[in-house]
Amino acid sequence: MPSALSTRGDRTALAAIRANPRVQVWASLAHVYHHIARRLDRALSDDGLTLAQFEVLARLHFDGVRSQSQLAERLLVTKGNISGLLTRMVRAGLVRRTGVAGDRRVHMLILTRRGRAVFARALPKHVGMIEHALAALSSEELTHLRRALEKLPDGDPTRHDAACRASAQN
Repeated sequence: MPSALSTRGDRTALAAIRANPRVQVWASLAHVYHHIARRLDRALSDDGLTLAQFEVLARLHFDGVRSQSQLAERLLVTKGNISGLLTRMVRAGLVRRTGVAGDRRVHMLILTRRGRAVFARALPKHVGMIEHALAALSSEELTHLRRALEKLPDGDPTRHDAACRASAQN
């Protein structure tokens, strides 16, 4: 059976894709993110957390009480994606679900005392891992990187359109 890239035209197209600077940057971003995420996951496992659980604790800590829908939106996942995660966190005593009077479909999520303690213990490790992962960049490079990343879409088409217009003017 011939490979999917068996023709000369396919190989040429693949070479063009690989030479595309946007594709190269995307591949680099994805690689660095996954590398750092794996290291964070390992470090957080000492506290019995996954990176996803840490992110839930962080959002509830910094944003306060949220509905499952609000939390899912903030974490850029669906309610279905987060449902099982929250069930495990409730069982572990990290998060509490409370109903909303008049709407049985909505549950508010509250960080428990145990959840706050685990988050407080894990946060310095999390920050330390990020500091270590980005230590090779100078303050100036970090500023440039942050500014460049802020121009990328984040789900808000208004912001993305404005960033594209500003970039086109430069």
